Amino acid sequence: MNPTKFFLAVAIYFVTSFAMGYLWHITIFKSLYDGFMIFGSKTLEPEMLMLVAGTIIEALAFAFLFVRFYSGKRNMLSGITLAVCMYLFTSSYGVFGIAATAKMQGNGVISFMMAELGYMVIAGIVCGGLVGLLVKSKPEARRSNRSRLPIDYQKLQSSR
Repeated sequence: MNPTKFFLAVAIYFVTSFAMGYLWHITIFKSLYDGFMIFGSKTLEPEMLMLVAGTIIEALAFAFLFVRFYSGKRNMLSGITLAVCMYLFTSSYGVFGIAATAKMQGNGVISFMMAELGYMVIAGIVCGGLVGLLVKSKPEARRSNRSRLPIDYQKLQSSR
């Protein structure tokens, strides 16, 4: 695994994800999220250090998977696909956990889930797209993979 690509992917994912989360939850849709009254009690008050730690863990997991398995010809599409899947996976314990802990009822739960689903998809497209666009495979690196195949292309071309 290329460490430069890995740490570049971590940095891009972390900065983009954290910035988008802040804009979405604290700036653009603040009144919507305040209406859910999720963070009304001290026990559910978000702590910045925990948010940073969680985003770093997400970024490390995403970067490892992307650089190790998805980096290739369709980097942007691969990045978007992986990021959207990661966001949806994290929502399975993050968003559902918050909704269950906050004891939301009725339309509050549905509105909260729809707002979070929108965020997950948009953030996945932006974060994954940026990583895929900026962490590219070099064409010569792709060509060098031919030597791993059982067919020796040089012998094949020289015999013609």
